[in-house]
Amino acid sequence: MKNEAMQLQNNVFTTTYSEATYDAAQLHKLLLAIGVPPNIYGYGYIIHSIELILRNPEYIHYITKGLYIDVAKAFHATPTGVERAIRHAINAAWLNNCDEEFIHNIFQNCIRPNKKVPSNSVFLSRLYYYITNNYQ
Repeated sequence: MKNEAMQLQNNVFTTTYSEATYDAAQLHKLLLAIGVPPNIYGYGYIIHSIELILRNPEYIHYITKGLYIDVAKAFHATPTGVERAIRHAINAAWLNNCDEEFIHNIFQNCIRPNKKVPSNSVFLSRLYYYITNNYQ
């Protein structure tokens, strides 16, 4: 499990959507800047999820029925466990977040006003759009 997440650090992502190419280290820096703790399972699941979305943007529309299942297979976990670990990572990031302006720059007005934390699908899709728009 951890080895696969570590291997992602040396990969280069390409997306067919915007034809952008960028280093996985940029995604790691982005998650750390948001405040996602790197020592929890959700961190690796988010990294792998974004990699899959970059390869196939259609995953954004099939988070529960597609993305979680494929991430779970890659990490020998359950889709429910993947969903919960990502949600935990997002909640931890919101507790740890240091740079509210940076967070607002990425997520803008997509955060649920009653919860103050984005849902998993909003978090992943906004990261995807931020990466494709800013790392070209």
